[in-house]
Amino acid sequence: MVNADLPSGAPVGSMSAFRSTGLGIFAIHPTRHCVAHKVRALIDFLSKALSCVS
Repeated sequence: MVNADLPSGAPVGSMSAFRSTGLGIFAIHPTRHCVAHKVRALIDFLSKALSCVS
């Protein structure tokens, strides 16, 4: 049904007045002192990559 309308741009949002609340993304690891370097690198990367997402 919708596949034919997608290329033309005909479909529009029907619930644009309703926005979901923003949810945080959390990194949970067992201890603060012994975080593996690759885990810390991943956390730092995601923090930097997602800091511009609002």
